[in-house]
Amino acid sequence: MLPFIECDACGHKFFYPRARCPRCFSNKLQVKNSAGVGSVFSYTKFNTKSGESVIYAIIELAEGVRMYSNVFAQRIYVGLRVKAIFKELKGKRVVYFEEEGA
Repeated sequence: MLPFIECDACGHKFFYPRARCPRCFSNKLQVKNSAGVGSVFSYTKFNTKSGESVIYAIIELAEGVRMYSNVFAQRIYVGLRVKAIFKELKGKRVVYFEEEGA
């Protein structure tokens, strides 16, 4: 499950957590859970000093929320269907996305 916030006052959905809605500034918020599936809205691909390719993207979840994340995919393009996966990194659970069906 991937949490996001929905404003009770205006219905705006957003990620990352904040104390007030960025659209209407209401503090009447509730935490909802996303199914963790969506598509690539935008991305950039770059190579590290070691030559490894890294893809950093804006993911638009099925619920309409957009978030930044790394993507693991053989071929990247806008509209690529992705799903959330969780990995341990320095003792913390971090969300990444991979190609749906991978």
